[in-house]
Amino acid sequence: MSYPETKMVRQTLTGSDSGASIKVNSTSTGVEIHTHDASLNQSLFDELHLWAYNSDSSARTLTLQWGGTTSPDNLIVISIAAGSFLKVVDGIHISGNLDVKAVASAANVVMVYGYALSYVKEHPNKESDYASDESVYYNGYTQR
Repeated sequence: MSYPETKMVRQTLTGSDSGASIKVNSTSTGVEIHTHDASLNQSLFDELHLWAYNSDSSARTLTLQWGGTTSPDNLIVISIAAGSFLKVVDGIHISGNLDVKAVASAANVVMVYGYALSYVKEHPNKESDYASDESVYYNGYTQR
């Protein structure tokens, strides 16, 4: 059985406006960082790379809710020193229409930056562009 070739496409986090930082403005309800949407972009999975900046004068805790809120199964808890910029996720995958959300120990002082690498199936006829009811195929990558 042959499988379609996959390609990697770098994209902005879905919780970000044009690649800008995402302010974690909540201490209880998760702020959207990124949502994997298999139905929208035909992505097999997204590989996330995230950094966090703590602008406060005290250390703060950042909690990433990775596909859920169950402790400890879906939670990544990171302490970020005052005034520091730290890589907090280095290539962890998310798939299956799940999302990553964030809460912090203080509102409006932790910013999250990053990008997603989406692994997508390459269209067999990548030389031509065409549209279907659900998706637009462009240069072999499925986008909408």
